[in-house]
This record gives sequence, C-alpha cells and structure tokens, in this order.
Amino acid sequence: MSKLNIRFLFFFLFFTIVSCNQNFTEKECNDLSMKSFKGIPSAAHSLEKNCVGIKITYTKELCNEALQKMILGFSKEWLKQKYGDKILDCFTMNDIENFSQK
Repeated sequence: MSKLNIRFLFFFLFFTIVSCNQNFTEKECNDLSMKSFKGIPSAAHSLEKNCVGIKITYTKELCNEALQKMILGFSKEWLKQKYGDKILDCFTMNDIENFSQK
C-alpha cells in the first residue's frame, strides 16, 4: 500500500470513530424515540445506544397513548394540546390518514 492510501485509511478511521461518539441532545433523542415508535429499526438502535440517561418526553408509552386517543376519534388539535406540538411526529402518514379527525 502506498503512503497516500495509508494516510487516507488512517484519517477515514479517525473521523469515523469521532463521528460515532457524538453526544446526543434531548431533542435528538426525542426525535429518535418518535421514529422508533414508527418502526424505524436504525432509530431504535441509535436511541438505545446513544440516549441512555437522557430524559425522553415523547416515549413509546406516550406515543402509544396518543395513538389510541387518535383511533378513538380525538382531533389532531386536541392531541397537540394534550401531548405537545410534536406528538404527531410519532405517527406514520398512514396512521394520520386512517385515524385522525380534522
């Protein structure tokens, strides 16, 4: 291997390791939690790996509770008032189309 290839490999590994060890914020962890609830495996893995000890507002339980209310016919506005503005981010487009009231 040439010196150029070795340097490139070294820098690639270094930046890969640095980028994998980032600190996640509460907002990022909430976003991951909501994506995880939607069923996105990479979000669930990242949430489990990087958000230990960070307070999650939009938990699986809260998203599930809000989804049940939406299925029962509660409006999107009511859900936002009760659970916060970002609660609809817990749901897939199919959930919203199939269960939400205007």
